[in-house]
Amino acid sequence: MSLLYDFIIQFSIIISILLFLFSKGYFLIKKFKYLKFLNLSPIIGYSILIVEINFLYFGFKLNSIATFYLIFGTSSFFLVFSLYNYRLKFFKDFFSTCLIFLPIILFLLILSSFYGEQYYVFRGNAWDYFGYVTSGHLSSDYSFDEIQALKESNSNINTNMYYLRAISWFNTFPVFSSVLGVFLNALNLNIFLEFYLFKVVTYSLYSLGAFVFFNNLFKFSYIENYIITQTLIFNFYNIYILEIDSLRQISTLGIFIVCLLLLNIIFLNKKFQYFTILLLSTFISVLYLIYNELLIIFFLIFIIFIIFNKNYLKLIRYNNIKFISFGLLCIFVFSFPSILIMFDVLISQLKLGMSLKPMWYVYFGSFFLGRITPDLFDQEFVSHLSLVLSSDLNFLDFFIKIFNALNNFNYGYVYANLIPSSFGFYYLTDINFVSDIIYTPVLYLFGFYLIYNYLKNLKYLFMCKKNKYNILKS
Repeated sequence: MSLLYDFIIQFSIIISILLFLFSKGYFLIKKFKYLKFLNLSPIIGYSILIVEINFLYFGFKLNSIATFYLIFGTSSFFLVFSLYNYRLKFFKDFFSTCLIFLPIILFLLILSSFYGEQYYVFRGNAWDYFGYVTSGHLSSDYSFDEIQALKESNSNINTNMYYLRAISWFNTFPVFSSVLGVFLNALNLNIFLEFYLFKVVTYSLYSLGAFVFFNNLFKFSYIENYIITQTLIFNFYNIYILEIDSLRQISTLGIFIVCLLLLNIIFLNKKFQYFTILLLSTFISVLYLIYNELLIIFFLIFIIFIIFNKNYLKLIRYNNIKFISFGLLCIFVFSFPSILIMFDVLISQLKLGMSLKPMWYVYFGSFFLGRITPDLFDQEFVSHLSLVLSSDLNFLDFFIKIFNALNNFNYGYVYANLIPSSFGFYYLTDINFVSDIIYTPVLYLFGFYLIYNYLKNLKYLFMCKKNKYNILKS
C-alpha cells in the first residue's frame, strides 16, 4: 500500500508541474497559431521559467522563495486563462502531450517507488550529484547577494565542508543552482526525492522534443513516430546520462533537439518568422544559461549545416536583417542579468575540458569493456592498472597501457565486447551460461553486423538529396 501511495504522490507532483509548464507554452502556441508545435508547450513553459528565474534571482536579487511565489502566480494565471478560454480543448491537448512522455514517467516512478532512497540517491556519479544537491540547497536558502556576502565573510561557516562544496558548485553553475533552489522551495519534500523528480520532469521534456523533431522531419504515422521516440528515450546512452546524473545535460536535451528542428525549418522555408525566431532565441538563451557547453556543440552543428545548405545566402539579405537583429536582441535580453557570470563559467568550463586527462574517463567508460569487466572482480588487475596509469599519459599511451594489461592478464575476450558495447549493447556481453567458444565468435559477428548497418544507413543518409535531412547529416 505504501508503494502505491508513494507512486501516486510522485506521479501527481510530476503531472502538476508539467501542467503548469504546459499552460505557459500553450498560451503562446495559441496566440501565435503555431499549432503544429502544440506538444512543445511544456518545453516552452520550462524555458520561460528559466528566463524568469534569471531575471528575478540575478536581476532583481530576490531569494528563491519570493522567486517561486512570483513564478507560481504567473503560471497560475496562464493556467486559469487557458482553462477559461479553451476549457475541454485544453485538457485534450494536455492529455495528448502526456501520452508522449507517459512511458518514461511510469518507468522512472515505478523504480523510485519500489526501491525508494536506495535507488534515487545512490546512482552512478556521486560527485556531480551531491555537488548539485549542495548548490541547490544553498540557493534555496539564500539570495544571490547573500551568497556573495557569505563568500567574502570570514565566518566559521567557511570551514564547513558542506558549505565549501555548495559554494564551489554554485560558482560553477549559478543559474542552474538557482533553478534547483526554486524547485526545492516549490516542493518542500525530501531533498533527494525532489532532485529525482526534477530529473524525471526534465527528461520527460526531452521525449517531447524528440517526438516533435521526428514528427516534423519524417512522414511517418503517429504510431511510428511514437515508437521511434520511445526507442530513443529508452536507449542505452540516454539512460546512461540519467544514471550518471548529468542533470544540466538532462534538463537541456529537449531544448537542444528543438533548436536543431527550428534551424532546419528556417532553412527549409527560406524565410524568417518572428515567432520562430523568438522561440529559437529563447531556447538558445536557456542553453547559454544552463549548459553553455552544449551551445558550442549547437553552433558547430550550425556551421556544418550551413555547408550542406548552399542556399543560406538567400537568408542573409537586407530584408532579413530585422529578423536576425531581433533574434540577437532577444538572446541578449533574456540572458542579460547573468550574461557576464555565465561567460566566465563558459571560459572556465572550456579550460577544464581542455585540461582533463584520460584518467577522468576510466570510471565512466569502463562499460566499453563489457557487462562484467575485469575491473569489477580482479583486484590484481585493478592494482596493476593503478600502477601503470597516470594523469600524465596522453590518450594514445593511456589506451595502449589498458590493452597491454588486458593481454597480460589474458582478458582477450574483452575485445569482442568493444563494438557491441559502443553501440549500447554491452548488456548482451559476458553471458555466463554460454560457452566462450560459441559466444565470442557470435559477438564478433554481431559487431560486424552493427557496423555494416551503421555504414549502410550513413550511406543512405548522405546519398539522400532531400534538404530536410541536412540537419541529420550535420
